[in-house]
Amino acid sequence: MIERQKVLLLGGIFTTAISLLIALYLRFPELNPDERQHFKLPKNMEDAKQLGLVLSTYKEQHYYTVLGGILVVYILLQSFAIPGSIFLSILSGYLFSFPLALLLVCTCSAVGAVICYLLSYLIGRNLVTRYWPDRVRKWQIQISNHREHLLNYIIFLRVTPFLPNWFINIASPVIDVPLSPFFWGTFLGVAPPSFVFIQTGKTLEKMTSTDATWSWGSVALLAVFAVLSLLPVFFKKSWESPNALNSHSVPSNHVRRYLWRNEGRWRASALLSDEHADRALLPDQQADRTPTRLKISLTSVGWLLTASDIYMSVIVP
Repeated sequence: MIERQKVLLLGGIFTTAISLLIALYLRFPELNPDERQHFKLPKNMEDAKQLGLVLSTYKEQHYYTVLGGILVVYILLQSFAIPGSIFLSILSGYLFSFPLALLLVCTCSAVGAVICYLLSYLIGRNLVTRYWPDRVRKWQIQISNHREHLLNYIIFLRVTPFLPNWFINIASPVIDVPLSPFFWGTFLGVAPPSFVFIQTGKTLEKMTSTDATWSWGSVALLAVFAVLSLLPVFFKKSWESPNALNSHSVPSNHVRRYLWRNEGRWRASALLSDEHADRALLPDQQADRTPTRLKISLTSVGWLLTASDIYMSVIVP
């Protein structure tokens, strides 16, 4: 019964995608032969320029058709991991105002990523689990150990270029990343790179390649957002960590709060005095005196290595 439901859901997704494309084609105004040859998914900057000129011609009289067309095609590209969404981001900046273009790109990226997530959950999860059960279990345990901060890590991965977005979409359901932090992490995380591409769209007619999109300023902007995405993790762990307590500022007999991780969930020893606090810690944690900043860095690197491990084990034969 479950397999039948999966098949029906997959069929519904593909049927909806095809129906939307057909409806978009039928609703779009008639193009002359010169325009028709440029009405295609752009593969390079020159294609994007020509398509932008065609769409801008019809935008005034068919505004919502053009807007809906960008939205539908963008979501489909993200859903089925088809290259080309970068050019649509640039086109959005060329055709629409900056706030609308940014909202459009972030929404389409998040919705398309969720659909890709669901497709991977329905098709790829069981397949990967069947052939690599031990590795999948290891990955899932590592993710569960950092479940509290998954939103920050997803934002970090979306902002930085360490892993391709299509791979994050496919791998997340396999390693048990919940849908809520996945959606919002994608929505917020794609905003800084989209900011760069949308700004580029304002000068589309002068662009010759996507390489011109990047500058030291745009790289610095992404680096700043990447650091900001992990700051809440750092401050929270600094606040809760036993290492954050200072023996000079806290009398030795005062009550302290200790945290430890047990079976993937944070638990707290409730207001224990100094002489009982060390007994409350697990043996392996009594010896753990790793500085808080180093723990934050190791956690982030570990999450990246987990995802990279999946990439090398599953995607690369």
